[in-house]
Amino acid sequence: MTSASASASAAAAAAVDVPLDVKDFDPTDPKYAVDIDQYKPDKESSWPYPPSKDGWCLVHRALTQEVEQQIVAYQSMMEQAKSHKEGTTETLTEWQLRCLQSAWEGHYQHVHWHHHDEDDYFGPQMSKRFIYPQRIASDHPKIEAQIDKVKTMIHALQVGDQIVDKLTPLVQEFEQYKSMIVPHMKEEETFVLPLLRAYFTPKDMEPIIQTIATNGPKIEFGSAIYNCQGGPEGFRQEFMKQEGIPFFVWYIDFQFRLAEYERRVAKPLEALQNGIPPVDGKAGFLPTGGCDIL
Repeated sequence: MTSASASASAAAAAAVDVPLDVKDFDPTDPKYAVDIDQYKPDKESSWPYPPSKDGWCLVHRALTQEVEQQIVAYQSMMEQAKSHKEGTTETLTEWQLRCLQSAWEGHYQHVHWHHHDEDDYFGPQMSKRFIYPQRIASDHPKIEAQIDKVKTMIHALQVGDQIVDKLTPLVQEFEQYKSMIVPHMKEEETFVLPLLRAYFTPKDMEPIIQTIATNGPKIEFGSAIYNCQGGPEGFRQEFMKQEGIPFFVWYIDFQFRLAEYERRVAKPLEALQNGIPPVDGKAGFLPTGGCDIL
């Protein structure tokens, strides 16, 4: 096939959607191929670990954890406000607002870049070899629209707002966001990831992964480390070894990405959930009990 005809085939494939049925799904079925002669779906055996251990699943786990942790923090704030216990308040304080916004901005940056990675890096490369399910790709604008609704509500919060009155609808919108993004990520793992592993070897994917790791914000990878199964130690002992990443990369790079996530997301959420202002300056918090935000 000439380069011109290959480009035309790829463009045509990108415009066609193949119905997906998990019961009958076979990533090696030629119907998913853009050019079966040039790119055969025979690469699965080149992957030394199961799909569940893939870095894509690691990132999805991190995003799911972030969403759930934010909802738990908001619910804890409302429970504290209703308790009328000593030291609690019914209205939003400055430190609570700063922590809430810090954690949200960190998550917003992470999920935005994740979609950017899929749309601008993974998607175009995958579509050269197999028909990327357009129904899955079309989810991103809908999810982003819901994210923007949450963002607008969070940016509108002010010191002195009634916590229960303001956070009740916010939690509802966050739950709606969760009901959209979690199934979407599951579909990517169920359909797109097996296709990727059928049409690409780990070596094929190295340049894309390197580009994403180099250009993405620290918080994106930091979240994956923090929320990895087994935590940061599980990341060091299992994921780094799985990917053949030298141990010293932890000390010159990864530990700083983890610290960024902890400072901007994890510790602010922990403070909100416990109802105790953060005071650890080393973690990026202001000594007055505020949280660092963008």
